[in-house]
Amino acid sequence: ARERKKSKKNKKFDRWLKQNEEERERRAKIWAERIAKENDYIDLIGKLLVAEFLRQSMNKAMGLTAERVLTDTHASGVIAKECREAYGIIFGGLKCRVIVAGSENKDMNGRHGTIRFWDREKEKFCVGLDTKKSPDSDVQFLIPETLDVLASSRPPKADKKSTATSCDIHAPDLLCYGGVSLGFSFTLQKSHVVALGSAESTKIGLRLFCKSRDQEERMQKIEEEAEKKREEEDRKRRAARRAKENATWEKRKEQMRKDKEDYERMKQEWAKDRREFGGSMFDYEDDNEEECQCPRCRFGDRFSSSGGSFFFNIGGIPFRVRFDN
Repeated sequence: ARERKKSKKNKKFDRWLKQNEEERERRAKIWAERIAKENDYIDLIGKLLVAEFLRQSMNKAMGLTAERVLTDTHASGVIAKECREAYGIIFGGLKCRVIVAGSENKDMNGRHGTIRFWDREKEKFCVGLDTKKSPDSDVQFLIPETLDVLASSRPPKADKKSTATSCDIHAPDLLCYGGVSLGFSFTLQKSHVVALGSAESTKIGLRLFCKSRDQEERMQKIEEEAEKKREEEDRKRRAARRAKENATWEKRKEQMRKDKEDYERMKQEWAKDRREFGGSMFDYEDDNEEECQCPRCRFGDRFSSSGGSFFFNIGGIPFRVRFDN
């Protein structure tokens, strides 16, 4: 009886070991597919970046090849970094919520976290495990077999942003070739990666990519020239409008000057007539003195029923009326 009981326990333990091994194999298979997909996209992005770098450096470095770029330690490191970042921005990367399961460290099992990236050298995931103080803070490198995806869990707030359709690539000092520092920058579109992946061959896909980039640059130059032309026309229109306004203002100032001269000349003539005919209703020598209202000042000494003259004003302008016999 004791042996039968021991045999039962051994069989149960064997079933648990087998089930655990099957779960590890299942998880490893799922992650292997995801990692392979990520590596494929990263390789496509890397080929696009190298092709674009060679296209932009064609006139500066004759004879530069993709092999020369990839064999350079600094250039290959920068391209690999840009590829990972571009894949994360455009395709979202492998970031997802996971739970640790089947780890030899029992304290790790059951803990939740977020995958940050796949480390090719270590062949492990960099995972930010949740703590009581904050989520995604305890960084650990774990093998794929010990991670299960939490399909029903909500992603962290930082990962709620939808993936973009493009990524700006900027590598100013990528490679030193022939004593010249070479770099490149452009906007990688998601359509570029998808088109290269669906091309008949990588060589044909890269050739079509370079042709499309040349066409894009030509169109961009045409648009820039058209924009410069529009800006120049707008500048000329503004300058012509300002010149017309200045000419109108100068003409108006000249007319005002002439009107003022005519008014001063009229004032002098009126003052002369006032002295000749003996007074008026205005004192033209001093506009600040009060106007005299006596008949002599209002109508003049020479005004009579048989002839004479008098002065009055309308709207501040003096007038002289003269009556002859």
